[in-house]
Amino acid sequence: MRIESIEIENYRSVQHCKVRCGEVTVFLGRNNHGKSNILTALDFFCGSRTKCSNDDFFRNKEESSDVLWVEVAFTELSEQEKTTFSKYVAADGSLKVRKIATMDDMGKIDIAYRGWISEPSQPWLKTDYANTKKAELEPVLQQYLPGDIKYSKDAVKTAQQEYIGANTDDIELEYTLEEGNFLGQANVASGVLPEAFLIPAIRDLNDETNVKSTTLFGRLLNRAMGEMAEADEGFQRVKLDLETILQRFNKQEGKEDTRPVQLRNLERGLEMELADWDVKLNISISAPDIEKIFELGTSLDVDDGVVTKAEEKGNGLQRAIIFALTRSWANALRKRGSGADITPRGASESVYLLIEEPELYLHPHAQNALASSLRDIALTPHHQVFLSSHSPQFIDMSEYRNIAIVEKPNSSVGTCIRQSNAILFDGDANRDRKNSFNLGHWINPERAEMFFARKVIFVEGPTEKVVLPYLAKQLDCFDVEISIVDCGSKFNLTVYMELAGSFGIDHSVLHDEDPIKDGLEGAKLKSAKRTFGLNQEIKNLSNKTSTNVEMVTMDFEALCGISRTQGDIKGKPLAAIDHFEKLSVDDYGQEIIDLVQRLYS
Repeated sequence: MRIESIEIENYRSVQHCKVRCGEVTVFLGRNNHGKSNILTALDFFCGSRTKCSNDDFFRNKEESSDVLWVEVAFTELSEQEKTTFSKYVAADGSLKVRKIATMDDMGKIDIAYRGWISEPSQPWLKTDYANTKKAELEPVLQQYLPGDIKYSKDAVKTAQQEYIGANTDDIELEYTLEEGNFLGQANVASGVLPEAFLIPAIRDLNDETNVKSTTLFGRLLNRAMGEMAEADEGFQRVKLDLETILQRFNKQEGKEDTRPVQLRNLERGLEMELADWDVKLNISISAPDIEKIFELGTSLDVDDGVVTKAEEKGNGLQRAIIFALTRSWANALRKRGSGADITPRGASESVYLLIEEPELYLHPHAQNALASSLRDIALTPHHQVFLSSHSPQFIDMSEYRNIAIVEKPNSSVGTCIRQSNAILFDGDANRDRKNSFNLGHWINPERAEMFFARKVIFVEGPTEKVVLPYLAKQLDCFDVEISIVDCGSKFNLTVYMELAGSFGIDHSVLHDEDPIKDGLEGAKLKSAKRTFGLNQEIKNLSNKTSTNVEMVTMDFEALCGISRTQGDIKGKPLAAIDHFEKLSVDDYGQEIIDLVQRLYS
């Protein structure tokens, strides 16, 4: 089952927000704006965190609420999950569950799951209609009650289901949140809902490699031990031998007591001390669960040329090991239940990885490798990945609808989410547009900087990207939070404008006019007209979004005073820098000075 959306109310820094989710959902934003709280909220929902404290309630408003909740909408349920959650599965196959924490006047917090139930809006198709007397039944429903069948509540329910099945398209549904516990039991949902694994930005590998049932390494090792216990004959023999050895320490009924004398003396000594109680004592030793023996002396050693404990390696390798353990556990879970019968209370096979700052301690190439690995996991059935990051390496711009910009305007408003609802590339007509956009991103992933910037300036090519920051520094108007994004060509400008506008990212545009030259014919004239026609498209789009557009009548290199010869010899960006390094600010020319100051304003 895949998470379609997450809705959060009054949790930590979140007053209210809703997030649309994809295979890989990436949360971007400044520090202390609430990215981690969203991941923790999902972790809380899935049952990893079973308790709440007063600090988990949003308190930065005049009337503080003593109720918080996290609601998750699921889609793509497996047949197993449809059976498990059949009471709550809507007509479209979706499922929506809310986890609620309520604090009473004494500060005690009660936690419960509630499911959304869908019912037809027609009264005679609702669940409680089965209590209606036979004489009052809706005539159309009576058609589904054969006369030879004894009237009962079950018969009415069957008739309702048959009618709904035959008239699905004509039935309007209404949704209500149940008042009782989800699946009828308190907190049972934490045992059947998907598992979530939260990897915070700061995590002690020593804790994670301890062999306990709550750690990743411990879970993996215990799973391996369980499989050995079922399938490995040698392991089973050792277990049987241990049980046989320990039997000699226990008293056998009807047999002579052949136990070690030290054990018998201990029993007699204790009985003498308890003589006034007139009791008999028997020391009985049970064979330990052999799988648990591994918890006593198992460690994870790493050989990178020097064999040491994993926790003694560098931070980068430690974090890589955590991710390796996470993926191994996810793979183990994926194999769980394959080919098993469908049962009504089976646990979900889905696994969610929640990772804070996956780029931490990793150099760029390692970040790329990890990003690719996480996408592979997300594309595996029953898996989904949620990231909070400050690195462009983890942003797939072609999956822009799965990007969530997290911001907190102020404490009283709380954490908010900005996502794009734009549809930029649908249809065959947009295929070339999408390919050009994707190619530009793959060649230059720095374009993803736009999602981290306070403001973005979209330009046609590398010359503007290099020269504008240089000139802004010389003119004392440079702002480190303003990003220059080279869109690859004039033809990509409108795509980036639409994308930035859909996220509410403040942006400006700089482009050449590209007037149509005299004497052009045929294909060259057609191409020139197409390029010139983009000016109007850019203008029309800027009018919709109030975007500042700067159009250079000549091309940008000519405006800067760069000769075509030098541009051909050195390359336009280097020729431009060489040109301006020889000039004082007073010699730049007022037109170029005004242009740079407007763009950086």
